[in-house]
Amino acid sequence: MAAKPYYTSNNLIEAVKRKASIPLSQVTFTENDILAFANEEMMMSQVPMMLAYHEEYYVYNEEVVLEANKDRYPIPARAIGMRLRDVKYKDNNGNLYDMTRIDPSNRELFQGITYPVNVLAAYYLENTDLVLPHVRPQTSTGTISFSYFLRPNQLVLDERAAIINDFSKEITVDNALLVAGTLLNVGNITFTAVVGAPGTNEYQIGASSTDTATNLANAINTNGTYSATSMVAVVSLSYEEVDLSITTPNENNGISISTNIEINFTANIDTDVFANDDLIDFLQTGSGHKTYGIDREIPLNGISGATITFSDSEVPDGVHSGDYICLAQECIIPQLPDDLHNGLAERVVARLLEALGDREGLGVVNDKIQDIDKRTGNLIDQRVDSDCQKILNKYSLLRLGKSGINRGY
Repeated sequence: MAAKPYYTSNNLIEAVKRKASIPLSQVTFTENDILAFANEEMMMSQVPMMLAYHEEYYVYNEEVVLEANKDRYPIPARAIGMRLRDVKYKDNNGNLYDMTRIDPSNRELFQGITYPVNVLAAYYLENTDLVLPHVRPQTSTGTISFSYFLRPNQLVLDERAAIINDFSKEITVDNALLVAGTLLNVGNITFTAVVGAPGTNEYQIGASSTDTATNLANAINTNGTYSATSMVAVVSLSYEEVDLSITTPNENNGISISTNIEINFTANIDTDVFANDDLIDFLQTGSGHKTYGIDREIPLNGISGATITFSDSEVPDGVHSGDYICLAQECIIPQLPDDLHNGLAERVVARLLEALGDREGLGVVNDKIQDIDKRTGNLIDQRVDSDCQKILNKYSLLRLGKSGINRGY
């Protein structure tokens, strides 16, 4: 197996023990103690350092639907420091409009301003809420688009995660409606129903729906890009990218595609960790280790062996085979760039040596940490070397004219 450029929680624990020369049989610090130190060091040192470079680490976007007679919307609870990176208004057509933060003491100046229909232009912060001073209760539609820095999840032991093996989708065949020429699009491959002997990427309409489903599964397997099985009149299609497009051109044409998706894991879901109605996060295994989606609820009766069934809308875009799920706010890979994982291990070693009273060893490790910190900026700053960020004056007369918005102030 190829070496990984990142640490999982268990790898991190091993690295810390190795660097600190802690005996494997020691009982002073448990594995959870070591991970607790790691979580503290991430939030006290490494995450603030990364945010200081303003290179868009940890950015997460969330949309909140506007409600009638409501002018207060809580800042997302998982935002670092309850800070927002940006706030936009999105109308029902998907158009984004800028919003401007005002001083709460000036809120009365904005209550009587007339804005373009259904466009919100100002807000202020009060405690942990975003407040709209000019809300029109009967006409406020669309969403507020929050952009914020998502707090990294807490490291837990590898055993608390479930690794995704693949996804599956049910396709139901109905011979009573199926006719020759009916299409099923799977990614960029089209499978066509035929009456006679099938050719490449064709499936024969059989004597029954069950026969046709078997023929469709065989056609998919013969193509070799994806795999499929059939049972009665249902084809179960397996694939590795959740974003795979599975469509049929017309409704009621004998092909029905489920609106649910099954996520199959590499092992049975441990019910001591995951249970129906639990909130989970979808997390990236590969470089970046970002959070795809947060606080998704496992449906009632959704867990079956090594499978969880979700509605399509609950599974975030981008997830693929090899990624994983954890309970909300947990993870098994430090949500830092791979190149900072060694530095995290050094910081944990320093905490252990400090707790053990090893001043000599602590001094050596602290010197190493200072050296690592000096070089960290070279790794995470200016992420596009050949292109400096362009500064735009979005409030210039020229740009305000292009946007077509009369802000009214």
